Amino acid sequence: MSVPLPETARGANGVQVSKMLVSIGLADSRTDAERKIKSGALEINGARWTELAHPVEGTLTLRVGKKWKRVTIG
Repeated sequence: MSVPLPETARGANGVQVSKMLVSIGLADSRTDAERKIKSGALEINGARWTELAHPVEGTLTLRVGKKWKRVTIG
């Protein structure tokens, strides 16, 4: 099941990954999300992601530890 991208996560450079993680429940706060991203704990579509923005449209599968969500960007 996919969830739509929350509007608060959209930015000028694409999707603000830290805000997206908080909005869909994979992080407790924006600071917690940024820490997870920078430490390499985030995977997007099976690949480690360490950038704070994501430019892609479509469907993303996000995984932090054992938790995962599928997000539709469009």
